[in-house]
Amino acid sequence: MNENLFSPKPNINLIFHSDRGSQYNSYAFKDLLSKYKIIQSS
Repeated sequence: MNENLFSPKPNINLIFHSDRGSQYNSYAFKDLLSKYKIIQSS
C-alpha cells in the first residue's frame, strides 16, 4: 500500500475496502489511512 500512496493522485476522495482482517483494524493502519485522508469502509 505504501508505494501507491506516494504516486501522483487525482484530487478525489479515496475509500479503502478490505475483508476486515485484524491487520486492517490496527491503530497503526488506521493512522496511516488518516494521514493520507483515506476513508475506511465499514
